[in-house]
Amino acid sequence: MTSPNQTSAPAWSAVSERNLGAVLSGVDLTAIASEDIGDLLRGHLEGHYVVVVKGQHLTESDHGRISESLGKMQSQERKMATGEPWSSVHLITNLDLHGKPSENPYIAETFLWHTDMSHKEAPVSYTLLYALELPPTGGETQFADMYAAYDDLPVGDQRRLSGMCVVHSRRRNYIASAQGQMNGSFPTVVHPLVRVHPDSKRKCLYIGLTAEQIVGMDAKESRELLDTLIAHSTQPKYVYSHKWSLGDLVIWDNRCLMHRAARDYEMARYRRTMRRSSVVGSTPAGVGSQDNDAIEAASKANV
Repeated sequence: MTSPNQTSAPAWSAVSERNLGAVLSGVDLTAIASEDIGDLLRGHLEGHYVVVVKGQHLTESDHGRISESLGKMQSQERKMATGEPWSSVHLITNLDLHGKPSENPYIAETFLWHTDMSHKEAPVSYTLLYALELPPTGGETQFADMYAAYDDLPVGDQRRLSGMCVVHSRRRNYIASAQGQMNGSFPTVVHPLVRVHPDSKRKCLYIGLTAEQIVGMDAKESRELLDTLIAHSTQPKYVYSHKWSLGDLVIWDNRCLMHRAARDYEMARYRRTMRRSSVVGSTPAGVGSQDNDAIEAASKANV
C-alpha cells in the first residue's frame, strides 16, 4: 500500500492499554487511492475506536475525499455564527464574528460529553477532525470508551440498563450554548441506552448531552441515573486525551465513544481552528428485538 511518495510502510502504535486510540505515522493520505484509505483506516477504527494520522497537509477537498472513503458524508443542519449554513466539511473554532479568539464560542456544547448527532434517528458513524490552528498548550480532545464503561458494570446493572430507552433532542445543546431564545419545540428521537455496535456486535452505553430522559422513568430519577452513568463512563481509566499537533487528522467512531473538547487554555487569547466532517450512520439497535420494539413504540408515542 506504499505510494510513490512514501519510502516505508505506515507505522502504527497504540496509545493506551485498553486499546483506546491508535497513531498512524509515515503516511501521506493524499497520495493514496480512496478505496485504500478506507481499508487502511477501518480495521484500526474497529480495534481502537480513535485513529490519529500524523503530519498531514490537507486541503478541504482532501478532507472530503478521506471522509468519503469511509462512507457518505453527512450533510449539516447547523449554521455558523454569521448565519451561513455549514457545508459538509466545515470549521469548528473559538473565533467570534470579528475573527478574534473568544471565551464564549458560538458552539459551546463541544465542551460537554457527547456523541455527534445523537439527536438524529440515524446518528453519524465517524467524525474526522483536522488541526489548522492550535493554542501553545491545552485544547485537547478527550474520548471516553463506552464499550469498557459498559463491560465494567455489574451484570445486574447491565441487564437492567439493556431494557431501557432514552429520549434524545437538541434542547440541551441549545441550553449549553445559550443560543438565543428557545422558542418552539425540539424534535425528539428514542434510542436504546445500551447500543449494539453494527460492525463489532459489542454492547456499549449510548448516552451524552442530548440524552434527555429515560422512557417511563421519573424526570429527576432519570437525570440522576444518566448523570451517574456519564460520571462512570468518563473516569480517567476509560478516557484518552489527545494532545494535538498541527497537521493531525483524528478520526473516531461515535457509535462506541463520547468525546469533548477541553476548555483548558486561554481561549480569549489563542486561536483554535479545526476542520470537521462526519460520515452517515445507521439507526442504533438495542440488545434484543424486544428493545427495538420498545424503541419503535416510544418513538411513535413521542415520549
